[in-house]
Amino acid sequence: MAPGLGHTAHQVASDIHLEQAPPLSLQTQSSDLRGFLERREGSTLRAWLLHFDRNHDQKISLTEFTRGMRKLGYPGDVSAVFNTLDVDQSGEISLEEVDAFAATLWRNFRAWCVASFESPQDMLMKMSEVTEATDTVDKSCFTEGARKLGWEDGYEDVLYHSIDDEDHGCIAAVNIKWLETEKKQQKRKEQARARALSERARRTAERKAIANVQKDFKKFLKKKYGHFVRAWRRSLSGDGSMLLQKTDLFKACARMGWPGDVRLLWRAFDPDDSGAISIEELDVKSAESIALFHRFVDQHFGNTSVAFRAFDRSNTKKLRQGEFLSALKSYGFTEPTKSLFQALDFEGNGYIVEEDLFFLDRWRPPAFLVAAPNPQAAEEVKALLLVTYRSYLRAWRQCLDVDSSNRVYWNEFEAACRKLKYTGDVAGAWRALDEDLSGFITLHEIDAVVGDQLAGFKQWVEEEFGGAKSALKVFDGDGSHQVSFREFRRGCRTYGYHQDVHGLFHALDVETSGHISTNEVAFLDEWTAGDPEPPPTPLTEPKTGSSGPEDDSVVQPPLPPGLTFYETDGPGPARYNVPTTIGAGPLAPTIHFSGAYTFRRRPPRQLLPGVAKDASDTPSPCTYDDERSRVAVFPSKPVCVFGTEPRHAIEAQVRLSDEPGPGHYLLSRRIGGQPVTLSPRRPLRKHPLFRDTFYVPPA
Repeated sequence: MAPGLGHTAHQVASDIHLEQAPPLSLQTQSSDLRGFLERREGSTLRAWLLHFDRNHDQKISLTEFTRGMRKLGYPGDVSAVFNTLDVDQSGEISLEEVDAFAATLWRNFRAWCVASFESPQDMLMKMSEVTEATDTVDKSCFTEGARKLGWEDGYEDVLYHSIDDEDHGCIAAVNIKWLETEKKQQKRKEQARARALSERARRTAERKAIANVQKDFKKFLKKKYGHFVRAWRRSLSGDGSMLLQKTDLFKACARMGWPGDVRLLWRAFDPDDSGAISIEELDVKSAESIALFHRFVDQHFGNTSVAFRAFDRSNTKKLRQGEFLSALKSYGFTEPTKSLFQALDFEGNGYIVEEDLFFLDRWRPPAFLVAAPNPQAAEEVKALLLVTYRSYLRAWRQCLDVDSSNRVYWNEFEAACRKLKYTGDVAGAWRALDEDLSGFITLHEIDAVVGDQLAGFKQWVEEEFGGAKSALKVFDGDGSHQVSFREFRRGCRTYGYHQDVHGLFHALDVETSGHISTNEVAFLDEWTAGDPEPPPTPLTEPKTGSSGPEDDSVVQPPLPPGLTFYETDGPGPARYNVPTTIGAGPLAPTIHFSGAYTFRRRPPRQLLPGVAKDASDTPSPCTYDDERSRVAVFPSKPVCVFGTEPRHAIEAQVRLSDEPGPGHYLLSRRIGGQPVTLSPRRPLRKHPLFRDTFYVPPA
């Protein structure tokens, strides 16, 4: 058994947590220090600003802490107190490690000042409610001014006495000089955010385009073929293979007449860069259905020919849907069968022939398609990851998600298990992790806590800086293109991230070098963490057989072969209330004709009532030959002459619709006489010898 498999992931995580737990005296030490500072200065915040953080950089070193404690007359071991508070052994402590409530109050007040004032002088002028520059603000003006200007967190007295650290009875510009530093940091952050937003917008648009092209293509296949497997076998993979190469996809799209971007389509269906598309990447539900049938045939019959002859009890060489479903039920096949029948019906004719099943003999489906979920195997894999890499995030980045996409597909998971030398039920572990059968797993499915932490950090850096790389550039104060733990921690605290910075830094530091470069956080910008994708639209099937346990709702049958379905997403001709055009005149010459006529053979001639059947034997006007008289009167064929008076057209009643479209626009009536058409006169044909004797009109 591989190391670590004797314990579950929860047991291993508990052991690691106990190893990394802070000393038990931390809470007691923090409480004692807060009490000492409050007794000396009235509040922890005032003591912090007056004796420790004199440069307002939100952190103090051991030297600063020692100097402040000696000034306050602390009788104990200062170094021991500092080491107890410095849990992450960074050599620095912040106000949050001493008094979390005071740290939150001071952080919110500084953020409010940055958003409300442009400079220290602007803050003093607005709080004193004067139009001219002022040098100081007393307590009453500070308290009332803060409330009127929108400060809602209270504790104005604590804030005033903390800022007035020298007890001058007023606040001057020198007391709030930290506001200038805060404004510079805010400006730097906004500049970095503006640079990152354009790149973020490009990535978002690209991901949206890939998702849309995949959705449109699958919709196109369903409309044209009725089932994804039928579309795969008939158009995508003509040779019966269950793998599709890039050139084959391009040629298939050209044959089908799909007008979309085939390069984006390839990126959508090959996210793992394997170089080939399999049927489960097109639609995993359909692939699972035929994979289960494939296993059933192998276990009960050995091959598809024997299975077809067993199903074809009447020896008609064809299996209708009812006969197919009945045969599967009699042999104990319990999986859904209606979708399976549509997948196997190659031509879409409503029956299956023996040749339609031959592709199953050559197909070797992935193991996870027929595996049952195995939660115990999933726990063993997670425990092995934790033992090997000490944290789920480091295991995720170094072993599972090697391409930093926050999505691990089956082939990547299988390769990771081989790397871990795990020999258990790999397919069962995958099915237990991929509960929704989406075809991939994320960090959240490995460790929900770490996944939520990283998703929260990603959301924070995108809101504040536009992205993770942009945030790291802001944190990099010395321009070394890498950030140490102190710089990372200082940047997070300065700009308002107050979660587990220590654990996050060491998880991001994959190389354990003590520094983070922009390349090590770039994967966060490529993550698709956010709103979950909508579930795939269930495939509709025509109701062609007997009812069963599955959904048998009546749906639209697929189109016959050779026909293409066209549709529009927006309003089209079917949305407009088009007026009738029967007998319409020139007022509406372009309106589509909406009448209906039927052409059929002329019915046989029937005799009039009262006319005998042998009446045709007697002379009648039809029996006289008037050819000789007509020739004498008319030397040529009769000619019909039409009058020049224009016919009065029957105008259609134009009914305006609520939406723009045909029939909504009124055309102006043409003023003038009879409309005519002019065309060039056809030249006379004559013998070459007589060309000069006739007049030839100019061209």
